Amino acid sequence: MKYTLLTFTALSGVTFAQNFITPDSLSSTATSNPTREPLTAIIDGVTDSSLGQGVHLDDSTNTFPLDISFAFDTPQKINGFRLWNGWNYPGSSVEDFTLTFKDSGGSVLGSFSGTGSEPWSVASSSDFNDFSFAAIDNVSSIDWTIISTTVGGCEIREVAFSAVPVPEPSSPALLGLAGLALVLRRRK
Repeated sequence: MKYTLLTFTALSGVTFAQNFITPDSLSSTATSNPTREPLTAIIDGVTDSSLGQGVHLDDSTNTFPLDISFAFDTPQKINGFRLWNGWNYPGSSVEDFTLTFKDSGGSVLGSFSGTGSEPWSVASSSDFNDFSFAAIDNVSSIDWTIISTTVGGCEIREVAFSAVPVPEPSSPALLGLAGLALVLRRRK
C-alpha cells in the first residue's frame, strides 16, 4: 500500500493534511487496451499524464457497467475517493460510478455513488475529481462499478482513497500511562 500525505492551506492560513492510500491489489474482468498500460497502472502511484501512464477501457472489449475490485492488506477507515479521470484523450472519462465497501468477510459496510467530470487539462497531474463521504471503518475491499462513460469507454490515470489515520493500539495505552504518571507525580 502506498501512502501519500497531501497538505493544503486554507484561506485562514491553517494547514490541513489528508492521507491518501492506493489499494494493495485489484482484480477485474475488464480488459485494458493492449497498446496502453495494464489495468494495474491505475494503482501504481503515477498521476502524471505522460503517454503510457494511464489505462484505456473501451466498449469494444468491455461491457459497461464494469466492475473493478480493490483490496487492502489491512482494514482501513475510508472517507474519500480521488479519481484522476481522463488521461491523454479528451472526452473519454468515467461518468457515473458506485463504490461498495466491504469488510474482510465480504459483508457490505456501505456504498457511495458519484459522477466524474472531464479534467481541465490532460497534461496535469493535479487534475482529479475528489469525492468525500462519511467515514466507513474496517474496509478491506472496495468494489468500483463504472456505470457509464463519456464516449464509448474511459481513460483512467490513477485512483486513491482518503484514509482516516487510525492510531496504533499501543498509542492510547501510552497516553494513558503518561497521564497516570502525571497524576502520581502531582500527588507526591
